[in-house]
Amino acid sequence: MNFKIGYKVKPLDIDNAGKVTFTDGTNEVKVNQKTCEAYGYSYNPFTGTCSTKLKVKDVQNEISIRENKIFGAGNKIESKVSKSLINGSNNRAKGSNTNIFINGNDNSVSFGVVDAAILSGSNANAIRTGEVIIGGSRDLGLDDSSGNPTYFRTQTSKFHMTGVLKAGQTIVYPTLSGLDGIFGIPMSINSITVLKATIIASKTGTALYHMEELTCTATCNSLGKSNVANLTTNVIASSIGNSGVGTEDGNSLNTFTGTTLYNENEVYVAFINELLGGGATDDIAVSLSVEIVEQIHDYNTNITTNI
Repeated sequence: MNFKIGYKVKPLDIDNAGKVTFTDGTNEVKVNQKTCEAYGYSYNPFTGTCSTKLKVKDVQNEISIRENKIFGAGNKIESKVSKSLINGSNNRAKGSNTNIFINGNDNSVSFGVVDAAILSGSNANAIRTGEVIIGGSRDLGLDDSSGNPTYFRTQTSKFHMTGVLKAGQTIVYPTLSGLDGIFGIPMSINSITVLKATIIASKTGTALYHMEELTCTATCNSLGKSNVANLTTNVIASSIGNSGVGTEDGNSLNTFTGTTLYNENEVYVAFINELLGGGATDDIAVSLSVEIVEQIHDYNTNITTNI
């Protein structure tokens, strides 16, 4: 699940009793009533706990009747997982997942992620709505600060993003699978990434379009702070004047805008039109096809991934 705008924490898990735990992206944190209810849950002021609005029995019944199919040993689904298929062993759907597919071993889909698929391989983790993943493996790699070797993972993901640049605006940040609001691309903690995207923009008229490719590097350190660099672009064809694309991380955007609308662990792709000319003259529809290749060092805080 993505962070809600204006909040620095999000749900992490729901246990069989319906109790909701939250995270800031790194650590488990306790939330107040406002935050709990903002995510649609119920807050008990006497116990200071946040929970689903279902009773324990209802939660367990809900898990059992929701059209899930599981094949193999050691697979696990948490509460509110529906219309999903898991094949293999030791895979996990972490809760509030719909229309997910997991195939392979030791793979997982994060809490709140929907419409995602892990096609093959092992040790992949889906953290983005709508992504399709080819998992890699989990291998011994670099030493930690104590000199002990740690594991790293590799995975490749593809997904789509969409947005509309409204007339009079100069910039739009497309969202994952048409989600409302400002949503960037969540990055895996302690990861080193190559991000590639193909952008198609169009507006009403005869052959009015802009097609462009971009490549950049993206990193996210052990504290969950992302960084983008090494952006290169290639315009394939364009008949919409003064258009282009760019990338930013949430920390830079918050500093630039003076807001907290952007999340530090996310990367944002922007489509820009008539930046110096007062904005677009007409609405422009924007689509992105994104591919991410990640090397993820889950527990090695000795690696400073950020550039």
